[in-house]
Amino acid sequence: MNRTWIGLCISIPLFVQAEDVPFSGDVNSYCTINVSSPGTLSVSGTSISTQTDAIVSVQNNEASAYELNIIAPTDFSSTPAGYSGIGTFSQAVFDSSGSNIATDVTQLTLANIGDDTVSVSVEGTSDTVMTAGTYQAVAVLSCDAL
Repeated sequence: MNRTWIGLCISIPLFVQAEDVPFSGDVNSYCTINVSSPGTLSVSGTSISTQTDAIVSVQNNEASAYELNIIAPTDFSSTPAGYSGIGTFSQAVFDSSGSNIATDVTQLTLANIGDDTVSVSVEGTSDTVMTAGTYQAVAVLSCDAL
């Protein structure tokens, strides 16, 4: 006699659970300034001017949160040994191209997020005739929070 076994299939429900796994991250507000190339001065007699603009890269990631400001040098930072005068810088200005555009300004609100190329120039005079040698001056470009 042949016996046939018939298996009994019982369906047992499986309980499946799904859960969202959240992730989050913060991006801090920033404004960075990097000098791409220093400028060069033209010094002759008692006149000081920019021969080649300094080129600066500025990046920011928050619109209207920062302002660029330029401060002219107060004097030369370095002079030749024979020079005993005082350099007076009457102005430092910059042009901006990229996300924020401006020409011949001392202050600029960065209204747009992104990258800007900033060209900085200075002008001034010396109270005495400048002697032969190398002269250096430092203007300060800052990115200040509003």
